[in-house]
Amino acid sequence: MHFAKAQYQINGLVKNSNAIIYLSEANKTAITDSSGIFRFNNISEGFYSIEIKSIGYKTLFIELAIPFDESKHKKVDGISINQNEKTISIDIQLEKSQIEMKEIVVSGTRNSLQNNSTINIDVANMNELFELGQITVMEVLATKPGVSLISTGPGIARPVIRGLTGNRIATIINGVKLENQQWDMEHTLGLNQYGIDHIEIIKGPATFLYGSDAMGGVLNFIDEKPAAINTIIGDITAGFNSNTFGTTTAIGVKGAKEHSNWSLRAGLNNSSDYYNANFDRVANSRFREVFGKATYSLNYKRSVTLFSYQLNFGYYGIVEPFEKKSATETEDHPMEFETPYHTLTHQTALVKNTLLFGKTNLISTVSFQNDQRMELEPGNTETNPFLGFNLNVISGDVKVDHNFNKHVELVEGAQISYQQNTNNGYSRLIPNYSQSDIGIYALNKYRLAKNKLNIDIGARYDKRDINSETSGIKDSADYMQALAKNYENMSTSFGVNYLLSNNISIYANAGSGFRAPNMAELTSNGKRLETQRYEVGNNTFLKETNLQGEIGLHSEFNDFSIEGSAFYNHINNFIYTQRRGDTLSAMPVYEFKQADAWIFGGEACIDIHPATIKWLDLRSTYSQLEGHLNDGTYLPFMPQNKLNNEIVLRGKVFTKINNSFMRVGYNYVFAQNNVAKNELTTSAYHIVNLSFGGDLKMFKQKFIIAVGINNLLNELYYDHLSRLRPYGVYNIGMNAFINIKVPFNIKTK
Repeated sequence: MHFAKAQYQINGLVKNSNAIIYLSEANKTAITDSSGIFRFNNISEGFYSIEIKSIGYKTLFIELAIPFDESKHKKVDGISINQNEKTISIDIQLEKSQIEMKEIVVSGTRNSLQNNSTINIDVANMNELFELGQITVMEVLATKPGVSLISTGPGIARPVIRGLTGNRIATIINGVKLENQQWDMEHTLGLNQYGIDHIEIIKGPATFLYGSDAMGGVLNFIDEKPAAINTIIGDITAGFNSNTFGTTTAIGVKGAKEHSNWSLRAGLNNSSDYYNANFDRVANSRFREVFGKATYSLNYKRSVTLFSYQLNFGYYGIVEPFEKKSATETEDHPMEFETPYHTLTHQTALVKNTLLFGKTNLISTVSFQNDQRMELEPGNTETNPFLGFNLNVISGDVKVDHNFNKHVELVEGAQISYQQNTNNGYSRLIPNYSQSDIGIYALNKYRLAKNKLNIDIGARYDKRDINSETSGIKDSADYMQALAKNYENMSTSFGVNYLLSNNISIYANAGSGFRAPNMAELTSNGKRLETQRYEVGNNTFLKETNLQGEIGLHSEFNDFSIEGSAFYNHINNFIYTQRRGDTLSAMPVYEFKQADAWIFGGEACIDIHPATIKWLDLRSTYSQLEGHLNDGTYLPFMPQNKLNNEIVLRGKVFTKINNSFMRVGYNYVFAQNNVAKNELTTSAYHIVNLSFGGDLKMFKQKFIIAVGINNLLNELYYDHLSRLRPYGVYNIGMNAFINIKVPFNIKTK
């Protein structure tokens, strides 16, 4: 390993388009000038990923080793590269297409195309949220095959990936695992879409990369790319939806120089109670979220250092369908918060440093998180809450990414974290506790058979220690015994992707994962007022482990693309809740249970985009699964099978509107009759959505607008994963929306 001394320059020409070019490892963005030229200066020796995007063209992806060696370069159609001393010249010819095909993903190690991955990674683009008019960022995830939401109204929703949720799904932000009491299903994750480029969804165990809590999958929130060098740009976003009288307002600004870039974002989401299709208001389903984010990145020679701070603060009403709405409440869209409600304050600060040593990248991250959650019941105040948690987390991550040559890459890493939770409320759901984690891992990546064959082999060791205090009086209600537990695990992963032709690739993978029981499962002994039940944990629970196998196919042709996958997931010591049959404190008792389980299913997608009709895209996705305990009974809270269809028109929809689009969606969700003991079945339902928009110019200012109606036919329905479904509370009815984004330039080249 040695420091690269030489500094290089990349000169590029995009022949047929205005384009944005992102150099990932250096965290730099460039834009083409009027002649299509772009430039990156002061680039060290090493391996780089270059992404070229332009509206109306297919995205191109280049893997570039500097110094450049043509014999070792993977050639890509439309790109020619040569080197003259310290200057790399790249000529690029983009292919026209109004339809964006496969995204570039960063989950795992270096950037790569989706269809080259050995694991199933789907992408939710934040532009979809804008165009489709979903109320929260979580809702855009549910449009993807294999992904659903467990929700308590529009404001409180958590992702379900192939039947698994809660702290079986890891959420990653800027490479840091979000720690915010994920065991508690009464709360949302407290995240929003602003400052995010896209979300990557890893389906299946990713424990070997992220440790405990990733046995079911991962949500990887990828930050927006920096501004182009020597520019300062920004945008103002505003939105309104009719059903909840909800508004969103946000402002962001970012800038960049040769050796640094920065960004600032802030905003507010505010929604009243939602109405179902019968025009009945679901009382206290309102929510309000305030957010802020700041980043600063310093790029000098062989080093890139990122400083980031993020704050999310929110109020979330607690829907109590077993209580009558107040007779004195006369407002149609009340915004003020009255008990009961939750509050959430989450802060994350991190420093991430990347060192480039030629063929090796050393990436280190240190972060601090603080998560404060409160529940207020009648008679409580925020200084004296009914429930209160204060969680502090310190974590560190070191990763070494070494490219031996174009065929072999080795990634090694170590992760440590320490967290401490204290209660500050009148009542307790979990005791005060501390938890420490340490994990080490290695991942080998091979590219063989002229880059047609990709093989990934990974292994990881984890150790978790949990210590909790005694809470309450022995043999009484709410008593929780002190614990000193430790869990160890070895996880492995193997994946292969083979390119059968230029258009078709197949992949297969097998991976193991694990999850340590959370504090609620180990220690619960008390009332849950939100669900009106008494929960009892078990401090003898073993760790959960799983083994999932998957096979799949990617194919992409000029006129259509087809994808399909099938998976089987066997889970040892699966933890779930079951109603016991008696009552405590006048509430039904639910016990946490543990047994082996399995989930199997599959997903399929067809996308028709005729080469001769470049503005037309027809999409259809289908996903299904089934879950069982080892006694043959069904697992609780398994999502319904669903068929999503969409027609997307772009570019020629409205001749006087630039970049115009129209989206018509028809989603059919099948009945769920495969239910656990004492679980209600759920009928099928269908949803029709419509949206359209584009770019307008008024007074020399650009406006990006999306208008539409979700649940156009005002369908009255239950979703099986709605936590309000057992109380006969329907999901949201018709909802019209308008979103407006106003980009602006403060400084340009």
